[in-house]
Amino acid sequence: PTGGNTCQWDNDKNADGAPELLSRLQPWQWDELLTDGSNLNKVWKSRIDEIAVYLQYLEDKGVEVMWRPLHEQNQTAFWWNSRNGASTVALWRLTHDYMTKVKGLSNLIWVWDVQDIHASYGQYNPGNAYFDIVALDVYSDGFNNTSYYTSMLQQAGGKPVAIGECFKLPTAQQLANVPQATFFMNWAYGLKFDWEGHPTNSDEDIRKVYSNPKVLTRDEMPGWDKPAEPNIAAGRPVQQSSTEAGANVAANAVDGKSATRWSSEYAPQAWISIDLGQTFTIKRVRLNWETAFGRAYQIQVSDDAINWTPIYSTVSGDGGTDDLTDLKGSGRYVRMNGTVRGSEWGYSLWEFEVYGSALGSEAVKVYQHCDYNGWSANFGGGRLNTAALLLAGAPNDDASSISIQPGYEVTLFSDDNFLGTSITLNSNTPCLVGYGFNDLLSSMVVRRTDGTSSSLPRSSSSRSVSSASLISSSVPASSSSRSAQSEFCGLSTWSSDGVYVAGDRIQHQGTQYRAK
Repeated sequence: PTGGNTCQWDNDKNADGAPELLSRLQPWQWDELLTDGSNLNKVWKSRIDEIAVYLQYLEDKGVEVMWRPLHEQNQTAFWWNSRNGASTVALWRLTHDYMTKVKGLSNLIWVWDVQDIHASYGQYNPGNAYFDIVALDVYSDGFNNTSYYTSMLQQAGGKPVAIGECFKLPTAQQLANVPQATFFMNWAYGLKFDWEGHPTNSDEDIRKVYSNPKVLTRDEMPGWDKPAEPNIAAGRPVQQSSTEAGANVAANAVDGKSATRWSSEYAPQAWISIDLGQTFTIKRVRLNWETAFGRAYQIQVSDDAINWTPIYSTVSGDGGTDDLTDLKGSGRYVRMNGTVRGSEWGYSLWEFEVYGSALGSEAVKVYQHCDYNGWSANFGGGRLNTAALLLAGAPNDDASSISIQPGYEVTLFSDDNFLGTSITLNSNTPCLVGYGFNDLLSSMVVRRTDGTSSSLPRSSSSRSVSSASLISSSVPASSSSRSAQSEFCGLSTWSSDGVYVAGDRIQHQGTQYRAK
């Protein structure tokens, strides 16, 4: 291809309408492309270098990416298709190894992709170690002619399979024809019309997909309605060592506006501190520096604004945004203490954000899956209805294990507002299945065992309950420390055992999707 768009490696058109694909690769060009250090080899790696910057950014933010490069490998319309498949396989492996071993990317979920046209998928298979998912693009008869789906399963070697692209949404029968497909994706621009303007899906077709009992809509996915973690420094009182003359006062650093800032005097050292109003366990601090950044600085905490304890230190700050995670410390006050400036000016912050939880708010921790896996949410003492659970990050009817600090007990209720069946626990419980309370939590009361918290409502029941049966319970229960995320242009679905998700994002915590 002649175009250099970061996310466009296929044979689309340049801005002037000229085709990017000028001709197919000749054998000698394939040899050069696959020879380390050659001109074409360097050009290809430079394309990878460009997009790797963005993928690394996502990895730094904890985001895993469904990565589907060089798609539809058996489709002769694309430049990476080689007639016998061998060169295409070699290019895929080269790309995989360069991105994982040289660029060091570990957040990629490799999706090897073919199309529903007659060709031997096997000749393009790069090997089980080089992909995590196999996808079939359906633009012909792939939903009805199950030979394509069967061939895809054979190449997958037990790994997940999916429908990588389609214009026409699958009917209920067509979904039944591809029972192990974990998701399908419909292009946004192709939801109503294809690239030639022909109708693809009617409003009724779309409604049928969303109402299909095999389909989960986004609002039904556990954890997807979890609110953003609040910035506990927002609007709090601040103090500072100095302020540059003018309007760049310290309060600007906590006003939530990226266009206002605090700036110190032009001095080699400076600090700014925030009064959080009560003691918090500090887990994350985010500094958005202006040009005047700190080369060497500490993040410090204190209970009295006099005695300070560092929880983060650096001598190699480079400005921009410093998103400091996995911090460990507690205090009412948080301070950025700059000791070496990174410019000729002083220190200046657009925003100073702090994230954490109030001390004593982690008496109980609820988990999505058994054995303390999946999403988790912390709670202190008190009465927590469905809304309060949701605000803390615990979706309704989706908890399977719970840890309880010594000196506390908790009563779980199956209905909102402390109604329905209930159980009372006073120790760590790795799986609620055995208690007949899996995926039933809708409200709870947390109390100290000395009786200092609220008492139970008199209307509550303590009889035993049986497990609920939910569509969402069909999503695999295995989990890992990272979530696999994929953003598509249109409809997407997730499936396990024939249960799908419709929405514009896929997220699942599962060991089968851990990137290599």
